[in-house]
Amino acid sequence: MNTRLVLILAILGVTCLPAFGFCGFRVNVPFAFNARENIMVAGAYRLDCASVPGPGNMILHSVDQGSAILLPTYPDQWPSRQAVHNAAAYLIFHRYGNRYFLSYVWAPGLEFVRKVPMSKTEKELARAGSPAELTRLISVER
Repeated sequence: MNTRLVLILAILGVTCLPAFGFCGFRVNVPFAFNARENIMVAGAYRLDCASVPGPGNMILHSVDQGSAILLPTYPDQWPSRQAVHNAAAYLIFHRYGNRYFLSYVWAPGLEFVRKVPMSKTEKELARAGSPAELTRLISVER
């Protein structure tokens, strides 16, 4: 069901949520990573707002693979200082050893950083006491 919905949204050209204030950006990710329960390969990605099925959802498109997933997010005040943000959009990943997990999204026009809920795998790693390091990737284009 979710796969069909994401495919339909991608085909129809999902519109942006006015509350987000941005229509998306592209970033090159040089490593494989998890986005919720999905394993994504290294490559070029585009992140867009999804107007359906609800506020806070984004579409993560793999430019190289031609696939897309629905990515639920919610507002988070980390990092809370506007000075941390610059003109470029970015993704922040938690890294546990050699495993990366998409954790935060920010773009100009967003009032708050968008938090990606932790996957079961990431929760298990965090509970096991593995320290998470942060990796920030800056957008290459809007």
